[in-house]
Amino acid sequence: MASLFLPEFEGRLSGGLPKDTLARVAGAVNAGTFQCGPAARAQYLMVLEEPDRIRFRAATLLTAIGIGLNDVTLQRQNDGEISYFVSFHRWFYYCVFITMVALAVPAGMLFGRLFGPILGLRPAFGGGGPWVTFMLGVIIVAGLFWPFILTALHKTVARACLEQLVRASVQATLPKTHPDYSDRLPA
Repeated sequence: MASLFLPEFEGRLSGGLPKDTLARVAGAVNAGTFQCGPAARAQYLMVLEEPDRIRFRAATLLTAIGIGLNDVTLQRQNDGEISYFVSFHRWFYYCVFITMVALAVPAGMLFGRLFGPILGLRPAFGGGGPWVTFMLGVIIVAGLFWPFILTALHKTVARACLEQLVRASVQATLPKTHPDYSDRLPA
């Protein structure tokens, strides 16, 4: 159950994939055509390239938070299927950051409502009674769980996207929509 909220997943691709699937995917990653779209959101860097295993990762923050394929390992199994392992920790940390920024205002309001009278302060938003204080508390507590809920929901989307991108790379149906910027990526 806890793995449902971890920013990683694994699976297998089957269904008549050619023997050179990994080479084709590696070629698409190296050429910058693995994922179509704006170049800033589709930059991947090949980390490991072997005959039976490849590993690539998102090269920029925009790519990392786009789909969430932050670190992808594809490996050919003995039965011809391709197994994959994906982690999207950078995507998760981005969700945590955005959530904390969004919770700063309700947390400040709650702090002012709870500790303002003790500190001798009278907040401008002091009206509303205990119901407002309760709702601010609910928003903060629910907000702390929000990145984990997003992670659980995002796994299905990221898995489907990865499988579609791998199959499209094998079929070479993705058009090259942006130039190759691999010479500008950090080593």
